[in-house]
Amino acid sequence: MAQYYLLGDFAKILKRQLHQIAYLVTTGQVPEPEKRIANKRLITEQDVLSVARRLKAEPDWYVVGRDVDVGEPEQPEGLTLRASRERLS
Repeated sequence: MAQYYLLGDFAKILKRQLHQIAYLVTTGQVPEPEKRIANKRLITEQDVLSVARRLKAEPDWYVVGRDVDVGEPEQPEGLTLRASRERLS
């Protein structure tokens, strides 16, 4: 199952300010994400990687709690959002 990120997580992964990423999306410099829930953009891993190449940035998946060295645990079927790291603490 695909992992989705919100715009804030997207900015953290790329080590950029939120407004920098939002500007790229709203001005059409990078494609708009295909999915939305409650008017929130759902960004896929492919979206992150394509923007990272454009910005010449290395994605830091650890900041959103994703460990790239270990396989992903089984996710339930369907579309789910994960809580932000601040809410988990």
